[in-house]
Amino acid sequence: MTLTADTVRGMSGFEGQGDDAIDERLEMLLERIALIPGDMLENEVYQRFDYLLCRRCRDIVAANPLNRTWE
Repeated sequence: MTLTADTVRGMSGFEGQGDDAIDERLEMLLERIALIPGDMLENEVYQRFDYLLCRRCRDIVAANPLNRTWE
């Protein structure tokens, strides 16, 4: 199972702002990112889990990977 965060749609608040305002906000963001350990940053956008399942269990998980109740 591979989980990836959608960082493109998560970048809100830039609409209607000039290039200078965007550059300033991005610079501030990069400064904050520099203070965070790399493994923590990676976990914010990507996580991978490998599971070895029997065929029946694999089919069950594949049919409902989030284990949500059926309506």
